[in-house]
Amino acid sequence: MFRRLHEVGVDIVVMTEGAKGAKASDGQAHYTVPAYQVEVTSTVGAGDAFAAGCMSALHRGLSLPESLRMAAANAASVVQQSGANVGILTWDEALAFVRERRAKGKGQVAKG
Repeated sequence: MFRRLHEVGVDIVVMTEGAKGAKASDGQAHYTVPAYQVEVTSTVGAGDAFAAGCMSALHRGLSLPESLRMAAANAASVVQQSGANVGILTWDEALAFVRERRAKGKGQVAKG
């Protein structure tokens, strides 16, 4: 599916897989980011939070792998709350979330 979307002109393709995490392609490489393991209260808004985190990070010039980490952090925060927009992280909160888990060796993006 990635290849087909790239063939029609899409530069970056991202597909979320819920608790499994997400996959992405920039046409040169494929990336996989696991979902952060958190206690899930509700998945309402998780996909939107992921998309917002990814787009915000890409807009700020982060690489696709770093953007996927930020997206996963935002989604992980949202699923711990009830409501579609409760738990949305600020930029600094998302950076801290990713930094804290990276120090513990969690949330690493695999390139394949």
